[in-house]
Amino acid sequence: MIWWVRLIIISRLFSHYHSNFFEFINGYRIEEAKRLLLADEAKDDTILDIIYKSGFNSQSAFHRFFKRIVGMTPSEFRNRQRTQDASPIEKSLKRATS
Repeated sequence: MIWWVRLIIISRLFSHYHSNFFEFINGYRIEEAKRLLLADEAKDDTILDIIYKSGFNSQSAFHRFFKRIVGMTPSEFRNRQRTQDASPIEKSLKRATS
């Protein structure tokens, strides 16, 4: 009988967040992937490394969820954040060498 209570609580929790179990978990995984994409500790990691470190087992699922939640690809996210964090001198040097 206790499992019914747990089921009702879990059902209401997901209903409150307007998601199902997989979307709920993958939302946290995407947040971890975003953190890793910007972290100094993972600056040399490939996107594939980050996919696995954030808990995904499927590249296609990761890219689909990432694009839906963040609105851009992981590479675009990483590059855009690095460009925004660069100093004005670094930005002008990038433009001059392009």
